[in-house]
Amino acid sequence: MIEPTPRPEPARATQPEESAPEPAPASSEPKSDLRGVVHALGAALLAFGLVMAFTSDLCSASQHPFVGRAALSFTSTIVGGEDEGDRIVLDGLRGHVVVLDFWASWCPPCRASIPALEAFAQAHPDVIVLGVNVESERPASFVRSAHASLGASYPTVQDQDGRIQAAYEITGLPTILVIDAEGQIHDAHVGGIDSAWLEAHVPTE
Repeated sequence: MIEPTPRPEPARATQPEESAPEPAPASSEPKSDLRGVVHALGAALLAFGLVMAFTSDLCSASQHPFVGRAALSFTSTIVGGEDEGDRIVLDGLRGHVVVLDFWASWCPPCRASIPALEAFAQAHPDVIVLGVNVESERPASFVRSAHASLGASYPTVQDQDGRIQAAYEITGLPTILVIDAEGQIHDAHVGGIDSAWLEAHVPTE
């Protein structure tokens, strides 16, 4: 039991001439239509690639302004997982390595990261994994259900007034903060993580 305490302006279309254009031969229409489909598909794939590249760069960022600084304490109630209903004070966890996971149920990389966090928590019971849900508009019962449906048994709190994420300057989800046993932020990551990242960045001894 945890101690209580995210262009160029489109070109203007020219006005058509008064005389109607001579219709193209019927045999050329399918080719023209096919070229149009191919060009549209190519443009769509290019746009998708650019978005994915930007997202990948963002999610692989490991910089956070608080790394190397003391973690800011907060007090909140556990709304899901182990010790549900208990009050938790971050400063009261000194002596333990803590992994804070800022997450939301609508965030795909958040959802994809939770199984790895759960497995890590089970494999390293000496490390405290704590979720911080940022869906302030949702009732606690929704957060509890979402947390459980994703297979998480480690505790999660809900940042109901946004103060915790504001204090930690959270700008992307998920954000993972690793706090060492002395209460210093040892590492941070914005974007999805896996078991390999956790094993490499979270002190376990």
